[in-house]
Amino acid sequence: MTKQTDLENRIIRVQHELSAGERRLAAVIVELEGNISGFTGGELSEMAGVSPSTAARFFRRLGYVSYQEARTEARDSAVKGSPLDVYREKNRKEGHSSDFLAYIEQEKKNLTLTYTEISEEMLKKSSDIIKNAGKVYIIGFRNSYAIALYLRNQLAILRQNIRLIPAPGEDVATDLTDQQPDDVLLVVGLRRRTVTLSKIISHFHKNGGKIVMLTDPSASSWQEERVVTLRCITESPGVFDSYATPMCVLNYLLSLLQKSYSSHVEKRFSEVESIRNEIYGTGSLL
Repeated sequence: MTKQTDLENRIIRVQHELSAGERRLAAVIVELEGNISGFTGGELSEMAGVSPSTAARFFRRLGYVSYQEARTEARDSAVKGSPLDVYREKNRKEGHSSDFLAYIEQEKKNLTLTYTEISEEMLKKSSDIIKNAGKVYIIGFRNSYAIALYLRNQLAILRQNIRLIPAPGEDVATDLTDQQPDDVLLVVGLRRRTVTLSKIISHFHKNGGKIVMLTDPSASSWQEERVVTLRCITESPGVFDSYATPMCVLNYLLSLLQKSYSSHVEKRFSEVESIRNEIYGTGSLL
C-alpha cells in the first residue's frame, strides 16, 4: 500500500491559499494522483487552462524550486509503488512472517481501519446513487478488473442497464458516447492505477455523471456532491495486496441495494432462475 504523494500533501496544506487558476491546476494534479512525470509543464498548464507563469508560481508556492523538481520527485515516487519495490522492501526486513495467523490478524486490522475511513453515510449515499442511476458503468484495470467483473455480475442480478467497460474489442470512448446526466460510473481503482483511469473519471465527471470509487489510501480522497470515494486498507504481511476488505465493502453495499429494491429483487431473481432453467435445465448449477 502506498501513501499520498508528497506533492498531493503539499497541495492539501495550502489549498485554502490558492487562486482560482491554481485551484484548477491542483485539481488536475489530484485527478492524476500526483503522477505528473509523464507531462511537461506546458502540457499540465494546458490541461488546467492556466498560463505557464501561473503554473510556475503554483509550484513555487508548494515549496519546489521549479516544476522540474516536482516532476523528478513524482517519477521517483512512482517507482516506489511497484511490486518490485514492495518485494525488495519486505524481503530486507528480518523476521518477515509467513505465519498464516499473521495474515488473519492483518485482515482484522484492515477491516477495523477501513471502518474508520468509510462512514455509514458514505455507503448509504453510494447505494442511493446506484439505485437512482440510469445506466451504471463499471470499470477497473489490472488487478481491479477481477473485482469490477464480480461487481458487474452481482449488480446485474439486482437491476438492469449495467455495463462493464470497456467492452471486449472496444475502447472506452465507444462505451461513453451514450453517457447521460443520470448515469453513474463505479470505479474499482486499487493500486496500481493507470493514467487512463484518471482521464476517464475526469471525462465522466465533466459530463455530469456521478461517481462511486472503491480504492485504497494511495489514491486521493475526492468527496463532493457527485463523487463518493470509498478507501479500503489493503495491507498484507506478504508482497501482494489483500482484497478481502474491498470485497467486504462491496458485499455490504450490494446488501444495502438489495434491501432498497425490496420486492423487485425477488421478482428479478425469479426471472433469472426461470431463464437459467429453460436454457441449462433444472439442477444444472449447484
